[in-house]
Amino acid sequence: MTVALLFDALGFGGHDPRDFIVGLAVIFNSAEIAGVDPRSLCSGVAAAVGGAAGDLISAFVAREPRDRSMEAFRLTAVPDPDGGFEIKPDWVG
Repeated sequence: MTVALLFDALGFGGHDPRDFIVGLAVIFNSAEIAGVDPRSLCSGVAAAVGGAAGDLISAFVAREPRDRSMEAFRLTAVPDPDGGFEIKPDWVG
């Protein structure tokens, strides 16, 4: 999860922040489900990358829990054949 967030943050480069934030919501909620502290994970990456991406990550972590929840981003956990899950937006088939 850390590598995924670093990859997204380093590739952000000023693209539409809404796309970045949806990806961040997926990683944040995946960490919660997996039992990883998402606040610590995100804060560490925000400090490492700095800049606009770091600011977006820090602002996301500071949101009220309901504003960073799966429901807020219309995300659902879809079971996979291996007993795990994949978090997907409900508007993607």
